[in-house]
Amino acid sequence: EDERCRVLDWLAWCLQNESKKPNWAIMLYSQAKGTGKSTLCNIATRLFGEENTARQNNLEKVAGKFNGPMLNSKLIISEEVELRPGSDAGNKLKTLITESTTTTEHKGRDVERIRLHSCFLLTSNHLPSWIEAGERRFYVVDVGHEGHASGPKSEGFTKIVRAVETALKDDEKVAAFYSFLMCRELSPDFDAMTLNVAIHGTELMRRLQANQVPATTQQLAEYLGREEAIAITEQDLRIYV
Repeated sequence: EDERCRVLDWLAWCLQNESKKPNWAIMLYSQAKGTGKSTLCNIATRLFGEENTARQNNLEKVAGKFNGPMLNSKLIISEEVELRPGSDAGNKLKTLITESTTTTEHKGRDVERIRLHSCFLLTSNHLPSWIEAGERRFYVVDVGHEGHASGPKSEGFTKIVRAVETALKDDEKVAAFYSFLMCRELSPDFDAMTLNVAIHGTELMRRLQANQVPATTQQLAEYLGREEAIAITEQDLRIYV
């Protein structure tokens, strides 16, 4: 219930303050596929408007060189996000979430500085172990349940998804939900600028923190793997580092 409330507050705040941007993003995670992550993204797309939403797989476009067109959208949805600790794309995403301005480029035009107003909604079937300890830019929600495609409650959940998809085609119903969020009174402890992970962290976020491997250790492990260094001496380790 707390997680549901915080996600609704985030959506409501972003709609009520279209000229501003939150300093943290929502990430929807589930190990299984078919849990409704894309359906939730469809709902958000209708709320913000398809012309005001940029949608992509992974982060190639928004973290790429010619990301100007995407950053002009209020809502940026990145699905199937999978990153490595300390990756360039991950660092670029963190900057876009928190900074108020950035330099961007359109094909055939000079680099320009623009003001950022976008909010980010991410999804993944991969456990986001790349999120570093103490990271306050991602509110990670485990949306896994037994109604996924091969789960014991798949039939009932499929009916729910179909009902939602039908409702999303009805402008009046979408408008009613939009009005509900525009009039929503946000929780007293909700802050779009700061995410207190110690107080408001989800169960999944606490589990990630407990199992956190430092980014430098992860990078070293990947490098040694590429070098096929299965067993090395302490002296050789210093040389590799």
